Amino acid sequence: MEKKLIVLIFMGIFLMSFISAVPPVTTVDNFPEGYLLTESQQGALIYNQDFTYNFFVSNATNGVTLDDTDIICTFYMANLSGNVLYAANATYVDGYFGYWNILIEAGNFSYIGDYPYGLNCENGDLGGSLAGTFNVGYSGRILDAGEALLYIPLFLTIFFLFFVVVYGINMLPDSNAVDAEDTIVKISYLKYLRSALWFVIYIMLVGLLYIASNLSFAYSPDLLVAEVLFTLYSIAFSLTPVVVVVWFIWIFAQIIDDKKLKQLWKRGMFPQKI
Repeated sequence: MEKKLIVLIFMGIFLMSFISAVPPVTTVDNFPEGYLLTESQQGALIYNQDFTYNFFVSNATNGVTLDDTDIICTFYMANLSGNVLYAANATYVDGYFGYWNILIEAGNFSYIGDYPYGLNCENGDLGGSLAGTFNVGYSGRILDAGEALLYIPLFLTIFFLFFVVVYGINMLPDSNAVDAEDTIVKISYLKYLRSALWFVIYIMLVGLLYIASNLSFAYSPDLLVAEVLFTLYSIAFSLTPVVVVVWFIWIFAQIIDDKKLKQLWKRGMFPQKI
């Protein structure tokens, strides 16, 4: 009797383990009612430029896309204070795809940053809605932390080299060597290197203005600083040909003066530093 009971217990455990191994079955008793709104995915928008917002409206029960026969879709966009900047009804674009869209004009994107928006579609009985945020950048993209790390070390490196070059310039002679009576006794060719380093500093300054303006456009919610920096960069860059011409004239003037000095030395004349 005890053996039969043990056999029945083991058989029961075996059958229970078999039954528990069967995957559960989920039964859906009812389907959701209403509309599903599916928007096109967009990255960062371009500051002060028109943008067309596209989306689909479909039946939540069977997924069939719906037109504007008896549906009205309303769109709004606000600023970070919650004030509505733009609101209008969307338009259905008939055709093979059958989608909806709405044109948001450039003037509504008046600052760089986030713009909350919402969309609602309904026919009086059924409806659906969604909400999101537009990210607006100067160039249509916003730098993430990884990209910023590429700019910041470059900026700091140029900034460091800027001061190193300035220090090096101060260590170099700015004229020919003289004695205690200010008589020129030797031509110092290192003064040419000093002149060249001044031009290097100018190029570094242009680079610093360019990087600083790009970082400001990417991160600053106020464009004033970015526009000022970019204006300074544009002026400095446009003056580069003039600076190059002046730099060459300066170098050639020094070379001509040194040749005249050598001729005076050959005649036994030792002029003083002016």
